[in-house]
Amino acid sequence: MPVVSTSVGSVDEMVFNEINGFLLQIGDKIGLIEKLNVLVKDSNLRKSMGKKSREIFIEKFTEDIFINNLIKVFYKIIADK
Repeated sequence: MPVVSTSVGSVDEMVFNEINGFLLQIGDKIGLIEKLNVLVKDSNLRKSMGKKSREIFIEKFTEDIFINNLIKVFYKIIADK
């Protein structure tokens, strides 16, 4: 699914503006309405953003990738001691 969000926390590690969703400034109510309208009216955009979201998830956030990254952090902590 495409995402419409503000760029808070780690959201910008998962959502890339106009690639798999839209990132707005906090409080941008007009922008929110505009971006939701764009997605409601454009099924091809919804599908392409949704597909890109899935690709980003598979590339960066699967369980195996998470575990491998966590192991790297542990090794780095151990090496720094």
